[in-house]
Amino acid sequence: MGAGIDQVAGEPPVPITLWRTATTGEDQPAAIGVRLAEAIVTSYSQPGDTVADWTTDTVLANACATLGRGHRSYADPTDGAALLVADLPPGNPDAAGQLLAAAAPVLRPGGCLILVEAADAGPTDHRPLHAAAAQLGLGYFQHIVAVTARVDGDQFVYYPTAAELAAAAGPGGSGHVRVHRDLRVYLLGGDADA
Repeated sequence: MGAGIDQVAGEPPVPITLWRTATTGEDQPAAIGVRLAEAIVTSYSQPGDTVADWTTDTVLANACATLGRGHRSYADPTDGAALLVADLPPGNPDAAGQLLAAAAPVLRPGGCLILVEAADAGPTDHRPLHAAAAQLGLGYFQHIVAVTARVDGDQFVYYPTAAELAAAAGPGGSGHVRVHRDLRVYLLGGDADA
């Protein structure tokens, strides 16, 4: 992999994983979908673990209840969380740095921080974010591309609405409709069994 392609300078490349997490009729466009929430919780925590939820909706709380995990919101802080999921503040490096600094002490050693980018996030240079995380003992572990389009066999199927097409074609539009969410996964150093 060439320099500057999804890696932190001086570090090995981070794996990129594609998750198929089609939205359901109950999902809200700006929120984490039900299937994505369940995939996050089952992949990065075990039954009985505590999940700290710093997102702005209730989807993770429902997933934790269904899957046997403890749930704590930002308003009900905890320490020793196996997993902390937070919305990544778009285009605000200072807010992202403050989020990292607040999140690190909440995690247990070996715990995971997952930053979920906004559904409409544009291209961003995440190298400063990864460097700031490393200063706090959070190693950049994985980049997940969670495709939210419906799946038909091996094909993604998505029919954009008229409003989505207009926004994509308008000034400031990207020319395409995003059908995925980017998740940045960080691992707190230390022995989880200590």
